[in-house]
Amino acid sequence: MIIREMNSTAGDHAGRKMYYVKVKTSPGECKEWPWLFIKLYEPPLVTSVSRVEFKGLKKMKEEYKLVTF
Repeated sequence: MIIREMNSTAGDHAGRKMYYVKVKTSPGECKEWPWLFIKLYEPPLVTSVSRVEFKGLKKMKEEYKLVTF
């Protein structure tokens, strides 16, 4: 997992985080895309019931080193 903290000079947006997670799918479930890269965003303040937001997904046919996207 890669965690990127995003701090701004304004102060009101300080503490935001972006998470990049590498996931291996179940062997029998998804043969075409066995690896997923998932990007999640955590805002600095709780603004709703769920504070973490899904921001992106990359499907990979082969295992690669986790990268940001």
